[in-house]
Amino acid sequence: MSRKTKIAIAHTLVISICLVGVYFAFFYSADYPDTLPPGQVPSLILPFYDFSNVTKIGEYGWGRVDYFHPGFDFRVNETTSIVAPCNAYVSFIQRNWHQEGGDYQTNVNLWLNKQWELCLVFESGVKNATAGALQSDAVPVILGQYIAQNQSVGNLLVHGPLSQVHFGIWSYGEWVCPHDYFTPLARDIFDTQFALKGLNKS
Repeated sequence: MSRKTKIAIAHTLVISICLVGVYFAFFYSADYPDTLPPGQVPSLILPFYDFSNVTKIGEYGWGRVDYFHPGFDFRVNETTSIVAPCNAYVSFIQRNWHQEGGDYQTNVNLWLNKQWELCLVFESGVKNATAGALQSDAVPVILGQYIAQNQSVGNLLVHGPLSQVHFGIWSYGEWVCPHDYFTPLARDIFDTQFALKGLNKS
């Protein structure tokens, strides 16, 4: 199996896990207070303070004809604090999760209201449970916790060249592009950095 196929399978599994979290949050979780009034759309900042540690950005959409990527991947080369892009409640946590042939990771969903939810996947690039536990411990939030915009959710550790945070957003369980919901400042910063660091760039 080629490396690209393995990566595609791993991302598909990540997406599946996030959707499971959405399902349970939407149908089974305790009702959290809305942090976004019904009928409004999110206004998101970037999930970290600056781009100084970011080396590559994986795009949203059909990066290949056979694979749809439902969010942005921000690859980093140093430990990086990941922050809440908006006010939210922690509605799902899966710690030290591992898919066969892939890396250990920690998944966190953030609830805005019954329409909107965010997904942050801490992928530090580790292949063993011990190092995976270090990444899990670096994400100290708990289920039901209120997180204010720009408050740290946890640290993304670096254990290899593919250490990254996946950032996705969905509306009623359907993936949408985070770029459409960035604040004007966040969009300007992202566009400038993607022109330099997008994975489809040289």
